[in-house]
Amino acid sequence: FSFAYHEPFHTMFVATTTSISLFSNSLLLFIIFTTPAQLGAYKSLLAIFAICDITTSLGHATVSPIMHLTSTGFYGFPRFAGRMMMFGVSLDTVLCMMFIAMFYQTFLILAYHYVYRYKASTSTNAPAELLEIYGVDLSDPNVGFESIVAKRRCSASSTDLCWHWPTMAAVVGLMSLFGATAAVIVYCIYETSAAIRSTINIISPKTRRMQGNLLKALLIQTAIPCLFSYTPLSFFMLFPILTGIELGDAGNIIFAITAIFPAIDSFFVLFFIGKLRAAIIRLFHLPFSGSENDGSDIDHSDTKIMTVHTR
Repeated sequence: FSFAYHEPFHTMFVATTTSISLFSNSLLLFIIFTTPAQLGAYKSLLAIFAICDITTSLGHATVSPIMHLTSTGFYGFPRFAGRMMMFGVSLDTVLCMMFIAMFYQTFLILAYHYVYRYKASTSTNAPAELLEIYGVDLSDPNVGFESIVAKRRCSASSTDLCWHWPTMAAVVGLMSLFGATAAVIVYCIYETSAAIRSTINIISPKTRRMQGNLLKALLIQTAIPCLFSYTPLSFFMLFPILTGIELGDAGNIIFAITAIFPAIDSFFVLFFIGKLRAAIIRLFHLPFSGSENDGSDIDHSDTKIMTVHTR
């Protein structure tokens, strides 16, 4: 799998995904701020989401981490390890941590999307193989890196591996953080769906249809990062710990999938929101009808819900 981190594949892949991401998300930002649609606070959420996608793509392009899967965890370090210095201190570890943090920011903002929709309705010993494969010596003090290694040598004089409980606690804490955010999403999905179907909430058929279409669109928008971002990331976190299987440099192929999500995400937003879709049709003079009132636009003038209280 060396082609995944060697030229020309790596540069071509990252350049392609980053270029598409910059184009699609810039287009989304342009449409958001030039279309006189009554998006309300949702406009800010969409804009922040697009900016996060751009940030993630730029992270892929600049940090460009190499991800190596071992039988007990993984190692990640910048493609140009040891070259990014400031005042004689390596920035590698900081950049790696910032890059990983980008994955949670999109998940957190995605949770805010569901809250909004609900409100509207209602230090380790690095294996020698890293130096052999990548030519990077992680014992060099000028080379920073990140790693999650669940099993480590029991002692300096032993070759036996023991569970490293601080690492396990960190993994559990991280998964709990994602799990808590996911719980907010699931709760809002359930409550929003119930509010839309409920006969107690008196809303017009147009509003009911609009909210239903928006919820479906948001579910599809959620499936994209889950498929192309959080699933590969969860695989990295859990697969070595649960199986003990060493995949080595194949991890670079799996991690490369995460660059696809920010490149295509905004296309789904532009398609499923009627007013934005109509703006795209007008902007590029596409041979399609540009109806804005197809039940998928976001006009909140007709979204008030009246609740009937019965004895």
